Amino acid sequence: MAGRDAPLWIITRDAVACEPGDPCPALVPAQVWAAGAALATRYADLRAGVVDLPAAFDERTAARLVGVLTAGEPDQLAIRTTGTLARRLVRAAPDQAGDSWAAGTVALIEGDAGPLREATLRWLAAAGAHRLLACSPPGAPPVAPALVAELARAGAAVTAVERRPDEPATIVRLDGTRPDDPDALDAALAEVAGGVTGVTAAAVRGLDGLLGSPGAAARDAAVEATAVRLGVPLLCLTVGPCEGEPAPGLRLLPPAPLAALLARTAGDSPVVADVDWDRYLAAGPPPALLRELAGSAHGAGTGHPEEIRPTGWLRRELASLDEAVRPEALREAVRAEAAAVLGHATAAGVEADSNLLDLGFSSFTALELATRLSTALELTLAPAATFDHPTPDALVAYLGSILWAPSAWEHT
Repeated sequence: MAGRDAPLWIITRDAVACEPGDPCPALVPAQVWAAGAALATRYADLRAGVVDLPAAFDERTAARLVGVLTAGEPDQLAIRTTGTLARRLVRAAPDQAGDSWAAGTVALIEGDAGPLREATLRWLAAAGAHRLLACSPPGAPPVAPALVAELARAGAAVTAVERRPDEPATIVRLDGTRPDDPDALDAALAEVAGGVTGVTAAAVRGLDGLLGSPGAAARDAAVEATAVRLGVPLLCLTVGPCEGEPAPGLRLLPPAPLAALLARTAGDSPVVADVDWDRYLAAGPPPALLRELAGSAHGAGTGHPEEIRPTGWLRRELASLDEAVRPEALREAVRAEAAAVLGHATAAGVEADSNLLDLGFSSFTALELATRLSTALELTLAPAATFDHPTPDALVAYLGSILWAPSAWEHT
C-alpha cells in the first residue's frame, strides 16, 4: 500500500437498511460494510470509504457509483433509487425525548460487572423491569449491596444468576459479551423471538465499533442484522467510557448520569458520550461520520450548538415574507447553510459571489449542502446543482426558478 495515492473503496450490496422497503441486511455484507466504515474512521491516511449498492443495479445506480468513485473523497455511503445517502451522526434536539421503551417485567443483564452494569441496572429499573437478573462473567464482583438496596426501594429486585432462566426475559447484552459465532448469536436472539410479545432485546456497547475498531463494528453489525432477520425488536445503545483511561477528547460518564441519559433517549437507539470537542478536534479534522456533529457542537470555536430545524422551515419562512424580499432571504439562508457545511461559525466568509469550489467544496460537501437545502425547502436538489451554479447568487437564481413558480406555494 506504500505510495498509494488513489482512495480505497469497499463496495457491498444489501449491507445496510437505510430506507423503507430495503431488504434485511445480509450478515456478511453488513459486517464488511461496518468494518470498512470503522477502518475509514480510524485511519484517515488510508482515504478509505464504503458504499452499499441496492439489490437492483441499473444505469442510474451505475452512474451514481461512477460519481462516487471519481469524487476523490471517500465517505460512508449507500446508493438507492432516491439518491446517494451519507451516514452521519447528528445531535439530538435538546427538547426531543426518545420514543418510550419499556423493558419486560424480567430483564437479564449479561456481561460487564463494572460501572456500565450499574448504569444499565438503573436504566432498566426506570424502564419498567421489576426483576433484574445479573449474569456476570465467572469471578466478577457481585452487584454492590448499596445499589441492590437502592433499586429495591424503587421496586426492582436484583438477583445474581449463573445462566439464563427458563422464563421469558428481556435479554440485555453489555459490551464484550457479543458472540462472534453467528449460530450462537441466532440462538440468543431466537430466545427473545420466541418470548413474550412486545419484549425488546437490547445491546449496550461502547464506542469502539463506531469510532474505529473493525472487529467491534463487525460484531455490532452482526447483532443488528441477525435481529432484523429474526424479527426481534433490538434496541442498540452506544455509550462512552464509564471507567479506565478514555481516549483523547472523551470524558468518563458516571453511572447515574448515564442511566438518566439512557432513560431519556433510549427509544431512538442513541449514542451517548461526553466529548471535549476542543481536545478531540485538536488531533485533526473529524471523520465524515462526525463532521456535522462536530461542526454543530464545536461551532468553529464558538462552543454553541447549531440550531436544529424541522423539515421545510425555510420554505415556510419564505412563504411568510413579501415577494420582494424573498430572494434576499433565500440568499442569506444559502450562504448560512454553505458556511455551516464548511464548518464556519458565520456566513461572513461566504460572499454572495464567492465560488463555492474555491472555498473548499467537494463532491461530498456539495451532497451535504444539497441535503440541507432539500430538507429546508422540501424539494429534491441534486448535488450537481452546486457545481452547475457554483456561487450563492447563482444557486439562489436556480432555486428561485423552482420556488417562485406559483405551483411551488400551493401547499405552503
